Amino acid sequence: MSPTGGPLPGSVGQILYFNKPADAALANGANGQPVRPVDGVALNEPPLRAAEAPVPDVPPLPLPPPASRYLPPQGGLAPPPAVTVSLPQPVLAQPPLSAVQPGEVTSTSKKAIPPVPPEFVQLPTRASVFTVYDDRQLEAAIRDRVLRDNIASLEKQIQSATDPKTIDDLRARLARDKKTLLDPASDASYAFPELPVVSPPGVAYRPKTLDYAPRQVLIEPNYVVHRRLHFEERNAERSGWDLGPAQALLSTGYFWRDTLLWPQSLASACVRGPWDTSAGKAGPGCPSPYYLYPLGLTITGTAAETAILTGGAFLLP
Repeated sequence: MSPTGGPLPGSVGQILYFNKPADAALANGANGQPVRPVDGVALNEPPLRAAEAPVPDVPPLPLPPPASRYLPPQGGLAPPPAVTVSLPQPVLAQPPLSAVQPGEVTSTSKKAIPPVPPEFVQLPTRASVFTVYDDRQLEAAIRDRVLRDNIASLEKQIQSATDPKTIDDLRARLARDKKTLLDPASDASYAFPELPVVSPPGVAYRPKTLDYAPRQVLIEPNYVVHRRLHFEERNAERSGWDLGPAQALLSTGYFWRDTLLWPQSLASACVRGPWDTSAGKAGPGCPSPYYLYPLGLTITGTAAETAILTGGAFLLP
């Protein structure tokens, strides 16, 4: 429809009028019937008959021309004036880095870089690394190092001192340290104390643990060693399996099977030993699946079993 409420020019169709009360959910048609929101047709409203005259369309109204302020000028829109903003730029220029060797003169400072002293960059000799001192040699090395450090410190203090009395005192200490460096026995203050005698010479070392009372340690294994069980049903007697009424028949079958294989079990016990352990078995009463254990046949037991059965067949008619 046009902005004035009428149909657009050139459109063909019918005009439907609807009203919607304030408390109604849907709009009503021409006969007061609710309207489907899908196609805009009133529910249960009879279609228009061909005899009825159609309602004429409302003629369109001419629209006023748009305001002149919405029209662009004749030459088009003028571009907006350019705005120039000048901001201070930070200075990040740095001189390029160049490899400067020790002792060379740079173009910026015009000063020579002093070389690194050799004692700070050179590795110690193999003799100083792998040499092992005894007690006397170690004491002499420590005393020599301390005296040399004291002499170097005193020489620096003498050069910076201004009081004549202080200079004389420092020179006296310097002369005493130099004399001690040449003759360590001249100054007893640098001598190490004697080590205490733990035991007299010629006495063998005897540790005090020899006088301790003997101790006992009890180590318990996590398994039990027992005699071989020739008639054991592990599923029922150890794991607690019970098959109800069929358990009696199953236990009877296990008993006669073990009775038949008893000579084989006795003969194999003579080779492997008449004992067994609980290692690798489930604990008594522990829930475990129903296993089918192997018979445990051996060559020795099978030979003895065959001999006994063959001999019994000849002895018993």
